[in-house]
Amino acid sequence: ERGNGGRGVGKVKAENPKAKEKEEGEEDVEEADEITYTSYKPQKLTFGMDHPDPVVENSTLSAVEPPEVEYNLAMPADILSVGKLSNLQLEAIVYGCQRHLIDLP
Repeated sequence: ERGNGGRGVGKVKAENPKAKEKEEGEEDVEEADEITYTSYKPQKLTFGMDHPDPVVENSTLSAVEPPEVEYNLAMPADILSVGKLSNLQLEAIVYGCQRHLIDLP
């Protein structure tokens, strides 16, 4: 898709308990009841195989750039080459390890 870094965009209606009370024939749907999701791929991580299942994130989150990857992940090469962990899972590990390097005041 253009303008969103190659991410697909789709709309999904959020569950609204009051909307269930309305009759099916009514077309009274507020814009706030619609949430837009975007396909997600790690932006800053350059290694690992794609996640086998489709992954999405709220479009609001996709507008925020993630932090730079500064952590040097050391793990057996077969985990990366065979795809035992996807790039999405590796991203979570890298960002988690990166945060552990920060000392709190």
